[in-house]
Amino acid sequence: VLLRADKADTVKFSYAHVLSPLTNSVVAAEISHTISKKDNGFTVGGSYMLDRLTTVKGRINYNGKLAASLQHEWVPKSFVTLSGEVDALALDKKANLGLSIALKP
Repeated sequence: VLLRADKADTVKFSYAHVLSPLTNSVVAAEISHTISKKDNGFTVGGSYMLDRLTTVKGRINYNGKLAASLQHEWVPKSFVTLSGEVDALALDKKANLGLSIALKP
């Protein structure tokens, strides 16, 4: 898949592969190139369904940013998500943590 963003300054290629339809296990990768800066980047990640209500996801990018999330559907169409991100190349910096609650009628 070829996508163009940033006024056609960035070109991205992404691919996702389903490992197991039963557990909804997916691995994915994205490669990007910024034309004006002659800068390349990549991100790899994946997701795994622990049970029919809980999903865990993770990713790491070329800058060493490591992120993970855990999402649980506690009532139909309503989710609670815990997430975190750390710079694996600068562990002395603070990590980012998040909590999200999405309620749908």
